[in-house]
Amino acid sequence: PMNGKVHYWTMNTSTNLFEHEGVFNTNTGAHAIAFNADGSVGYVTNQESGSVSIINTMTKACLLYTSD
Repeated sequence: PMNGKVHYWTMNTSTNLFEHEGVFNTNTGAHAIAFNADGSVGYVTNQESGSVSIINTMTKACLLYTSD
């Protein structure tokens, strides 16, 4: 998590196994994630940088880094 990346996984419905789909960039110390009500936006807390990364879950892109 200190490298500023979060990996994401998806369920393969043919095998019923999770598969690594990719990675998106965040600030350093990515620690936890929360989602808005419809799941379209993720909020990743970055403990080392004291910020929050806002992620578009459809495109897997980081939209913004917030900080104090």
